[in-house]
Amino acid sequence: MLLYIRYEIKRILISRKAKLAILLMFIMTVVMTVNNYNLSKKEDVYGKVYLEESLNSLKIYEWVLNLDKNRGNIYKDEHECHEVINQWKSIIKTGLQAEQDHDWEKYNEMNLLNAIYEYRLAQNYKPQNTYDYKYYTKYNKEVDDIIKKRNLSYINVPDLKHDTEELDVLNNPDLSVSPFMDAQYYARLFDKLLDKNLAPINHYKVDSVSIIFQTLQNLVPLYGILVICLLAFDSISYDKETGTIKNLLCIPNMRNYYIFAKTIANSIVAFLVIMLPAALLSLCFGLYDKYQMLFYPTLYFKDGLTSFHLSFNNIEVMEKMVENGTLYSSFHYNGLIRHSLYGGDRASWTAGRSPDMSLDYISLGKFLILAMIVFILFVIFINSMIMCIHTFVNSKIIGLSMSLLICILGYITTPVSNTSPVYQFHPFSYKTATEVIAGTSSYPFLTGVCLLTVLILVFQALTGLKLKKKDI
Repeated sequence: MLLYIRYEIKRILISRKAKLAILLMFIMTVVMTVNNYNLSKKEDVYGKVYLEESLNSLKIYEWVLNLDKNRGNIYKDEHECHEVINQWKSIIKTGLQAEQDHDWEKYNEMNLLNAIYEYRLAQNYKPQNTYDYKYYTKYNKEVDDIIKKRNLSYINVPDLKHDTEELDVLNNPDLSVSPFMDAQYYARLFDKLLDKNLAPINHYKVDSVSIIFQTLQNLVPLYGILVICLLAFDSISYDKETGTIKNLLCIPNMRNYYIFAKTIANSIVAFLVIMLPAALLSLCFGLYDKYQMLFYPTLYFKDGLTSFHLSFNNIEVMEKMVENGTLYSSFHYNGLIRHSLYGGDRASWTAGRSPDMSLDYISLGKFLILAMIVFILFVIFINSMIMCIHTFVNSKIIGLSMSLLICILGYITTPVSNTSPVYQFHPFSYKTATEVIAGTSSYPFLTGVCLLTVLILVFQALTGLKLKKKDI
């Protein structure tokens, strides 16, 4: 069986169609990489917006203090408040200057300090609403440990939110939650970046590791599926047209092994055709950056690895808000990862970037290993399905048409905005492996692995039963 798998892989790879497929994937990978590189030059690195919004908040707090002073409202900690605001502003301005100078160590340090200030401020204002306070402060211990580790206990924030009717936004319960979430994620991220001496990135980052991520994210869901379909069809048609399948199935017990061996061979070829261009470019970039980004902290849906719990997803709601002009974008990123925002009783969304608290950090290298597991299973699933279709359908044109139609419909019917629990049983919900691991998709890793494995076994069994009865 192993000899046959090796023979099939070699035969398909040296074929003109496989070489053409590799060339086309290489061109698309290069185009994607160049486009991302150009976009990365225009996009801010992660954390800059957070600094700018913190600076704007401080200006509001300062305005509130001056407003109250003009009204004759004098607070005993007024001098202390102004002092804190000035110190905090200085940290933010230093961070923004460091970003311009590409001094990433200083930038990470200032972002961490800003996050600790936000964290201290948020501690003074526990949300007075229906939220589970424990849930929204689940990473507080880690932040406290960071404060101890880096000797930041000196940071203390007085009451900056004075009573005023001018700023109703300060009393918004949705916003009262967001600082807890923002501060925890930012403090933990920039602490890790400082430890690993890594520069912050945006979601268009081009390097030896992110190119693998971008390929799985942008090329596989559509182009990858089409490549898998066409290569599998060509391989099966070759066996039928040349009479190879007749000779093979006449060998004793070969009918028991042919389906499995053919599926594995086709899946390996599809994997190589899709990922080889990205792997070659990764090697080229790796000579320059030494694969440092393998250690970049990346958000992932932790509970999805060990449970069947669905992740929080409100992208569909956000997209509607973009359409009616109440939200500027439904795309929110933490580095490479696209995520949806937390919910909220009033759904104000003005908090900006806060991911749901079910997400945690993992190294990008481990993230990609998990994503590869989903991707490989998805490739085997597609090949098993196509093998089954072509076993039951004698006409190659009808078989190809059915295969392409199913794959295209599967792609169309599974946008990332799907939130219905029923879609977790749709195999094409797992076409974008990175979104599954990141929790961008609603459906967990464990569900995807179990579903795809079961479907592979079902298609293999159906194909085997048909072949046993088929008169070759």
